[in-house]
Amino acid sequence: MGLYIGRNKYDDCDCNICQKIKIQYVKSTEYIELPNPDPKTFSILETRELKNYLILKIQYPHCPTYEGIKLLVFKGVTLIDLIKQGRIDPHFSDNPNLHHPIARFNPDNMGCDMAVILINTIVHNKYDSEWQIHTYDPPLHHINREEVANYAI
Repeated sequence: MGLYIGRNKYDDCDCNICQKIKIQYVKSTEYIELPNPDPKTFSILETRELKNYLILKIQYPHCPTYEGIKLLVFKGVTLIDLIKQGRIDPHFSDNPNLHHPIARFNPDNMGCDMAVILINTIVHNKYDSEWQIHTYDPPLHHINREEVANYAI
């Protein structure tokens, strides 16, 4: 399979087959904008409080991705606090007037496990609290598998 850059190779032909291919190509490259969840319209499916964190499985009925189900992690907030604010926005934000999630995961069993692992890792301080940027020389994409072990963090 090759990469074709520039004009479509069917552009110069007016036969029915090439015209159909051009139409299919245009349809396959169209951008479809998915609607954002409405933070005021939701159903709470499951909750779990763990330490000072809240794991929330919530469904937004007008959101098509994952059937509108989101798995959110909040810090320092209860379910009652979220309901009282009248909206639960699944997007990250620095708005100090609203509670927003600190993490999102796929709304499946693995996502639930990852949310619990995240909380336990934070609570038990098993992470490096100083963010460090590690540089590699040569760049990582030029390192073979045997050399990767030498660059392990």
